Formats: sequence, C-alpha cells, structure tokens
Amino acid sequence: MRSTYKAPGTAGKFAYMGVQLVDGSVLALGQGTASTSANVNRTGGIPAAAVVLPRALPALPAGDYLVTITKDETCLTLTIQPAVSAGQAVYGTRILLSDLPSAIANVFLSTSAADATTGTWGNVVIYNELQVPPSAVRMGLFTTTQPLVIWRRDTNGNGHYISIPGDNEPQIPAPMVVFCHQSLAASGAGGVAPWAETRWANVLQALNAAGYIVASSDNGPGVTSGGAQDKYGNQAGIDDYVSLIKWVRSHFSTAATMLLGASMGGYFVYNLLHHREIGGIAAAATISGGWDLAFALTDPTYRPLALAAYGAADDADFALKTSNYDPNRIPGYKFRGVPLRLYTGTADTLAPTATAVTPVVNKLGPYAPEVGVVSVAGAAHLADTLYQGSDLVSFFDKYR
Repeated sequence: MRSTYKAPGTAGKFAYMGVQLVDGSVLALGQGTASTSANVNRTGGIPAAAVVLPRALPALPAGDYLVTITKDETCLTLTIQPAVSAGQAVYGTRILLSDLPSAIANVFLSTSAADATTGTWGNVVIYNELQVPPSAVRMGLFTTTQPLVIWRRDTNGNGHYISIPGDNEPQIPAPMVVFCHQSLAASGAGGVAPWAETRWANVLQALNAAGYIVASSDNGPGVTSGGAQDKYGNQAGIDDYVSLIKWVRSHFSTAATMLLGASMGGYFVYNLLHHREIGGIAAAATISGGWDLAFALTDPTYRPLALAAYGAADDADFALKTSNYDPNRIPGYKFRGVPLRLYTGTADTLAPTATAVTPVVNKLGPYAPEVGVVSVAGAAHLADTLYQGSDLVSFFDKYR
C-alpha cells in the first residue's frame, strides 16, 4: 500500500498511515502532533522492543512525502521518504508479524490537516508481490526518479533492502545491482548504506534513472546488532546474498545481475564469482574493494572482525579456514567470464593498489572480457570521489 502525503510541517497537526489490529492496537508512521518530526505511533499490545527502527526518524519540514506499507512473509514494514529526493533519506520501522498481538484488521490514513495548503493524502495504490503498478496507475503518484524502497527480514534474521525504479514495468525484466556493504557500516545496518550515505546519492540516482533494481543486505543476524554483520566473505554471508538474489528474482521480473562491493564487500563480490552458487552474474565492480584477506589482519581495527568472521584463533588458523574464501589464493580461471571495474584511490592504505588492484588485474585479466581500473589521485579509502554513478552505469549498461 502506498500514498503521498503533503506534510504541513506544523506542530499540533498529525498525519498517519498504518495498520489497526483485531485487538485494536495500532502501528502507524507519519507526523505526530508534538513536533514536526516523523513519528511511529504504537498503541495497545505492540511491545516497544519489537519495533525495529533501521534509521533514526528525521525532522519533517513541509513538503511532499511517500509513505509505504509492505507486508511480506515475516515482517510488516512502514517507510517514509521525501518525494523530491531521488533515493535518499528513506526512514521507517518494521516489526515481525509474530510480535503482533493479533492479526491485521485494517489499513488506514488519518490526518488532522486536510486542505491543500497544510496536509492531505494523495491516491492510495495497493498491489501484490511488491510490484510497482503500471504507468497508467502510477502517474501522479511518484516520479520516474523516485524508487520504491522495501525492507524485509528473512527467516535467518538478515535485513534485506530493495529499491525498485520509479519507471519499472513489471512485464519488462529489469537489471539488478546487488550491493555488498563495507565493514563497520551504520552500526549494524550496512545494507541500508546506499540510502543513508550522502556519497552514494549520485550512484543511486544514476542506477534508478537507468532502470536498475538495487538490492542489499545487512548480513544479520539482527538489524540492531553492531559488528555481527561483518562477515568478510564467509559462507554465512555468501549464503545470505545468494538467498537475497533468489528472493528478488522470485518476486520481481529481473534481467542481468550485477555485483557491487565496497571495501569488505569486495570479498563477497569475488567469492560470489568464484564459488558460482548463483548464476546470471553479468558484471561486477568494487569501490576500494578488498582482495587479500590476509592483508586485512594487518590492520588492528579490522583484525578481530576478520578473525571472528571465520572463527579463527590466530593467523595460522585463519589461513587454514580461509583457503577457499581468500580471493588472493584462488586461481584466476575460477573468476572467468565476468567483466570487472575497480574504483580505487592512490591514497588508500586499507585496500592499496599494490595488494587490492594490481593483483586483480594480473590474475583476472586473462580470464575476463575486461578488467578496468578507475584510479583517483589523492583519494583515500571509500572517498566520495570514488562513487561515480554515471561511469558505473555506463559500465554495467554494456553487459545488461
């Protein structure tokens, strides 16, 4: 269910979109009367501890917002995002269906400001399988630069994030980019990075405008657990991304799948390629991507995280347990057939050229249609200048 809301941005006015349960409990999202901030309205038997907030709720100045309610196999999700923003600033809450005290009885819109100059709700669209409705229905609801963002939690506790381009037609297969997140990202919600980080803005806008579905995961096991999602390309993380890809493919009309990894996410990109547990990967790219797992142990910040990801006690144990997960130790032919683009900075010390770029070019070059490098002088690890939306789309478009 989705609608637009013209927020008055005025204290004392309220507007909510949400659900009412059989027992009378309410869970809704909108603007509360106490302030001009976005607010989660939770009443009755819905426990506060069960309401997960993947992002802090924002100030809500006057303007147009998109509000979405999504119900999947395990969760009820409510999101709000500025209608003038192309993919940024998506906020919301979600709750496990099993934590609701009773079944969902109604969905509703409510507002105390119902004129065009203060606050009002637009047309409501309800649709199955989370698909964006056809253009004739969609016109006037949101623009082609505005994606529909879905949050879900799978049965293993992984938080999945999927954005569908505003001009998506369900009957026409759309290419998909799977984002593999960096380490220490957003205190346990790394999967939401494309929608939360400013440096991502131009990339997400470019992908949306070019018709790409964007899918990501926080790698679980819970969206509020800091550090547990830093899996450094291990099997549990690979299984999660494979599950995410299969779920999106089963719920949407998809075409080619592209991989995009930032920093630690690079290990997932390379492992998804050489493990070959999922087909249909047409191209891959990394931003300051990791390549040599053993090199990660040399940094005191990331060493304990990398050891924990593989349950290793020391360097020798780590080397043993990562023998099939360290890209630097995998024969080049196992990555065969997939073009690759590497975005790197000359001032990067966490994934430097000598250990994370040159070996990739040398090893994968003979087995890939192309291995291109975009090197930015003076750029540090994950610098803003490495997030180049138009260049990335041009690369992916060649193989979609």
